[in-house]
Amino acid sequence: MRIYWKYSRRRSVLPVCAFLCLFANCSFFGTTNSHPEYALFAIAFPRAEPRFVYVGNNNSNNVSIYAVNRETGTLTLSGSMAAAGGPYGLTVDPTASFVYVSGFTSGNVSMFSLNQGSGNLTSLGTIASGTNAYNIAIDRSGTLAYVANNGASNVSIFAIDRTNGNLVSKGTTGAATNPFGVATDPSARFLYVVNYGSDSVSMYTIQSNGLLNSNGTIGTGTNPCGIYVEPRGRFAYVANSNSVNLSMYTINPAGGLNANGTAPSGTGPYALAGDSAGLFVYGVNITSGNVSMYAINQTTGTLNSLGTIAAASGSSGITVDPNGRYVYVSNLVANVVSSFIIDPATGALQANGSIASGTSPYGISIAYY
Repeated sequence: MRIYWKYSRRRSVLPVCAFLCLFANCSFFGTTNSHPEYALFAIAFPRAEPRFVYVGNNNSNNVSIYAVNRETGTLTLSGSMAAAGGPYGLTVDPTASFVYVSGFTSGNVSMFSLNQGSGNLTSLGTIASGTNAYNIAIDRSGTLAYVANNGASNVSIFAIDRTNGNLVSKGTTGAATNPFGVATDPSARFLYVVNYGSDSVSMYTIQSNGLLNSNGTIGTGTNPCGIYVEPRGRFAYVANSNSVNLSMYTINPAGGLNANGTAPSGTGPYALAGDSAGLFVYGVNITSGNVSMYAINQTTGTLNSLGTIAAASGSSGITVDPNGRYVYVSNLVANVVSSFIIDPATGALQANGSIASGTSPYGISIAYY
């Protein structure tokens, strides 16, 4: 018995399903099986691809929807959808079924279902979060959401109803002063909240019911904004907007952060993202309007600078294609989304054009399926 595999540039071969051909003289790709009563072969399944990019526009109170050209990475505007006052943080759930947008001025979270054919959004209503709701994170299972409420200095906890996408409040947990960025670890056991006003990261253990147990805080640089947790849960990085650097941390088995030095950045580092293989980190610099590029030392977790590349004025949000091919950046002053292509060998970015957004874009996320 022979196993035949078909390869193509756009497909990944997964040895998940095999079929027995119960015909005489069964052949595959023109090759006849020497045992015609059984022919075992594998099928190539389409791999998940970036389909749509969503951007929350703070001053036009809407979400811009862009279709992704999966061959080139370029974006085409396909529509927009109203969102609660002052859209800021935006995230797509792991199944690309729902989109959630935090409203800075309204203190609400707007909920949407996502049509995977068209990319269009359907409103599911809003739910109260807290004063000046900033960034939002969803755990890997897609069952829990956490929102950093900057003005209330706390974190809202929500369960996600997987049948309809609605958020169900599970209360709040205190953070330090002016929480800004928020991220879960890949195991969905730990949550990290960056506190802009107290120069720290609050660390939590996520209980089985989604509630949080505090694991204390650790210091950062001055006025931290964004946080990125490496996809294997070994390292974390924080963008310090007014000390012009990134804080680096290793993550211990209990979820605690251990200081691991700093890395230089552009002016006003604001938000961070990385590739799904855990090789590269990218950070937008809101004052210098560019993207800092880094390679992760796989042993120590320290960042090796790969230089910077220009984006546009007021670079504020960033998202990376999980296949490691494209990067998209929202620019709140220029009111555009910048596109980049990733060099898979080096991690360096190549400019790939830009497209208009709404007014003052911040949060940005990719629907991937």
